[in-house]
Amino acid sequence: MNLSNVKKRFKVFFNRGVLSVISFVVLLSFILIAIIAPLITKYSPYEQNVSNKYAASSAEHPFGTDKLGRDILTRLAYGARISLLASLLSSLVAAVIGLVLGLIAGFFKGFISQLIMRIADAELSIPPLVLTLVLSLLFGDGVFGVVMVIGISLVPTYIRLVFGLVLSQKKNDYVLAAKLIGQSNRKIILKHILPNCFPSLIVLFTMNLGTAMMLEASMSYLGIGIVPPTPTWGGMVSESYEVLILHPMQAILPGLCIMLVVVAFNILGDGLRDALDPRLRGKL
Repeated sequence: MNLSNVKKRFKVFFNRGVLSVISFVVLLSFILIAIIAPLITKYSPYEQNVSNKYAASSAEHPFGTDKLGRDILTRLAYGARISLLASLLSSLVAAVIGLVLGLIAGFFKGFISQLIMRIADAELSIPPLVLTLVLSLLFGDGVFGVVMVIGISLVPTYIRLVFGLVLSQKKNDYVLAAKLIGQSNRKIILKHILPNCFPSLIVLFTMNLGTAMMLEASMSYLGIGIVPPTPTWGGMVSESYEVLILHPMQAILPGLCIMLVVVAFNILGDGLRDALDPRLRGKL
């Protein structure tokens, strides 16, 4: 892809309107906040001061403190690290596993292909949150457990997408020509089929980042995700549930962060779809 094509696709992406620009800025801002969290606040996300619990907004604590006297702004900034990292890693796990299984199921016919697709169909029939509840019993809590649980929950979406893409790519003349000249199946998959799957995979990956963020927040809210006192946005919403009437901002702020990031991921995914697929180019 030459430079002119890259510029053209960026133009199509940002031509979706002001929402694409705002979403890009919002997402970039949260990533930056997560990286420079120690520079934003002087407090530790674990530092407690019970004598100063439920403090109102002030110069020392711009968003106040929680029930243990911890600075809310600090926990929001450090919580961005955990929430964004967990959603990114789980989406990567799902993409890698789903890509491999989808390529195998689509390219090779027979029992293995049928087995992979039936397992994917069965997993898709289960609501994601219910599936994460069951898988959490196997992998436990903590960052690793959450990443694996969410990753496995998202795998079927990649399998179905790659499976369909491979079936359509197999019928193209260049794949048939490669078989005729004696190229191996591995070379055909890696050289001819896989590169043509990437545009659709990138779009799905972007959209699944938002889904992973919601699942991580839901798991933390239910107490089966990343255990306290590690700061996560979903965990902060769960901890402030008891004082929702008296101190609503303690739940509204992390909830607003989750909403903004999820919406930004989905709008960026739509923009990438338009930029990478000329047939779908349009405006919101």
